[in-house]
Amino acid sequence: MKKKLMQVMLLITASLFVLTSCGNDDDEIRIGIIAPLSGGASLFGIAARDGAVLAFEQINESGGILDRQINIFEVDDEGAVPVSIAAYERLVYSDEVVAIVGPVTSGPSNAVAERAAAHRTPMISPTA
Repeated sequence: MKKKLMQVMLLITASLFVLTSCGNDDDEIRIGIIAPLSGGASLFGIAARDGAVLAFEQINESGGILDRQINIFEVDDEGAVPVSIAAYERLVYSDEVVAIVGPVTSGPSNAVAERAAAHRTPMISPTA
């Protein structure tokens, strides 16, 4: 599990190098996390969220990415497709994240993946 998480975080980090070169002058890199933090699948959601947060904290502690810190925005999707879609829209349109980690269950992940692909938003689902 730890090896897979590190592979996912390395992929996210590589993607962020590309994203940070897109002319954004912000001092931070905004990343959204969508996971079931409550409900029947919360065990998986909390573990995925905690792993991503730990990796991002380690990246920030080592200087960030190109001297920019990662700012995390997390949303509980309750493992439900409609809630997950609303979470994606909030993260992308209101919070203006540049990438998404999650969702972590299949139904929400498939629904969000369609939107992320259409909007060209990088998305990594660590468990689905």
